[in-house]
Amino acid sequence: MRVIRYGNPILRKEAREVSPPYDGKKEFIKSMLDVMGDYNGIGLAAPQVGVSERIIIGSVERQPYPLINPKILYVDSEKEYDEEGCLSLPGIYLEILRYKHIVLEGFDIDGNPVRIQVSDLDARVFQHEIDHLDGILMIDRISVKDREAIRNTLKKIEDEELNEMKKEIV
Repeated sequence: MRVIRYGNPILRKEAREVSPPYDGKKEFIKSMLDVMGDYNGIGLAAPQVGVSERIIIGSVERQPYPLINPKILYVDSEKEYDEEGCLSLPGIYLEILRYKHIVLEGFDIDGNPVRIQVSDLDARVFQHEIDHLDGILMIDRISVKDREAIRNTLKKIEDEELNEMKKEIV
């Protein structure tokens, strides 16, 4: 399992809901946690490892928190810009506007329904990962001018990913 990078079409697809029972996803989620650790990430979405399912790893009190079929129920009106990176866009760090406080629900790794409230970095991580489930990348949340400034880097990442995809086909 590897992190899929910009240029791979799976990153632009809306991921499908996971049907119960969810206990069959435990090994996959453990593999996602391993990959996230290998890449020194603080969040990960299933599409980033090539699986178009609504599974993410966010964080609660800075600890990894897997969530199946996550949904944001509430966002506070307060927003802030802060720097974000993305394992699928290596080397790119951008100021992204996100809600500071959110409430979300989903299912934990054991299939239990959960509702959590997170703020600041934890809220940012969950919003970023849920964006991945909807085919949205952080570069979609910046101005055309800012995107133009990273055009060459994006092209390089895309070319590397396309070469990797060709190797996997052969």
